Amino acid sequence: MAVHVLQGARDETDCPDPDAFDLCRGDAAVRYRPVSLRTLTDFLGAWRVERSIRQDDGSEGRFEGTAEWRPEDGGALYRETGQVWLGGQGPFLAERKNRWATDLRVFFEDGRFFHQVPPQGGEVAHWCPPDQYDGLYDFARWPVWQVTWRVDGPRKAYVSSTTYTRAGA
Repeated sequence: MAVHVLQGARDETDCPDPDAFDLCRGDAAVRYRPVSLRTLTDFLGAWRVERSIRQDDGSEGRFEGTAEWRPEDGGALYRETGQVWLGGQGPFLAERKNRWATDLRVFFEDGRFFHQVPPQGGEVAHWCPPDQYDGLYDFARWPVWQVTWRVDGPRKAYVSSTTYTRAGA
């Protein structure tokens, strides 16, 4: 078991358990519910995907679709398909693939390293010149889980928040 961490508790209202506020002070707040360490096997199978995209200029978009992790070559192939709406236009068909290793390293389809998912959830980062990608994996409500990316660069400035729900759940 690991403990899921929330950043920036300001007062008792930011702490899930007000009686444990002393655990919530400072740079991190400890959630009352421990989070199990995730393994690649936990992700295998089909998931529903809902993503919101909020540009810094205020425009919004969304993605709705499915994702599947399928065992392949000692790891897993991740395939996401669905529809995306951006800037008041769409829907457009969208698809992406990447590969996951057993230690939760994630690679782009062309084999370049992207990031490594923390098994307990937490922060990740990826520098893709000239853009910085800062992510946060949240497994506190497993098997519903979320990943949020903040992207900053000269041509990109947005937050993408994706919720995964086990298909059929």
